[in-house]
Amino acid sequence: MSETSYGGLLRTELHPTRSLDGMSTWELGSGLLQRLSQPIPQDSYVEKQSHLRLLSALRSAIERLTEVPDNRQSPRGLAGNFGFAHYCSANFGMPIRGVTYLDVGCGSISPFSRMFAHLMAGASRAACLELDPIQDIAGAVRMLSRIAAAVAVEPATVFAGLPVVGHECLANVSDFDLARLAHGDPGGVNLDRLIYLQRSASDTGLPDASVDVVVSNSVLEHLPDPETTIAELARITKPGGHAMHGIDVADHRWYGTPSLHRLDFLSIASKDRILHACNRLRLVDFEGLFDKYGFKILVRMPNPPIEIPAELRQRLVEPWRSMPDSQLNETWCQYLLRRG
Repeated sequence: MSETSYGGLLRTELHPTRSLDGMSTWELGSGLLQRLSQPIPQDSYVEKQSHLRLLSALRSAIERLTEVPDNRQSPRGLAGNFGFAHYCSANFGMPIRGVTYLDVGCGSISPFSRMFAHLMAGASRAACLELDPIQDIAGAVRMLSRIAAAVAVEPATVFAGLPVVGHECLANVSDFDLARLAHGDPGGVNLDRLIYLQRSASDTGLPDASVDVVVSNSVLEHLPDPETTIAELARITKPGGHAMHGIDVADHRWYGTPSLHRLDFLSIASKDRILHACNRLRLVDFEGLFDKYGFKILVRMPNPPIEIPAELRQRLVEPWRSMPDSQLNETWCQYLLRRG
């Protein structure tokens, strides 16, 4: 890094260092985070300003890379969720405003984000359920202020397709202290409207018929006993209430090894309920459980079917070997359900 003056203004210029050429972005980022966790010695005002300009440039570069739909820890990452929610609301009457939500498997990194966005869209209250403790509570609540700021400037950043107005969304969370949230203070959360439940999905602790809408994303396939959980969700969902579930029944090793077939784990003989992080139930199995516990499927939106090579078909073990391709070749589906 060098400092060049133009018309009295200092401009930061970055020069690549050869010793970094062989390092991956992951290694560079990990090393930088470790270094930034320690105080940086600064001998002069000019040196301090130089460091601050460099950090600002880094922040801008990181924001450009992270504010994308694929990043679940960003405001823009929420847009896909609301696209489906808006579709369900517009076409099947699923309520968004004035209702109580439960987010099953909200994650421990940014657990409040999805439900806070629903509150901004008009929901009354929401619970976020996860087995693990929150990893960084200060970071988790700061994220809420980022969501509010993004919606205030451009509501479509979060509410893709949903007809909302920024100032109305802010009014819907006026009982949250956004300034305290921006400083990482969890005291800015209104606990009467947004709570974190560190509990099992099979034992939520919520009253009977107390939830209007249950949501989950890539959760049900990871449960050792999904039937117990679906029975619990039926207990707490109001008659006529709804559920949005995204279920991923692919072999999750495929995400790290794309050369592996997405059904390869069905060729492994094992009595374990969980194998490679999944329970190996097929979509047809989940649909049977939905029906058993009074959930009617209103929307079934699967990804395109995958090809099952003859070689893999021969290696499949029971019960999947006896299943027709039509029950095996869909590995992801988004559902809207209604409780009878």
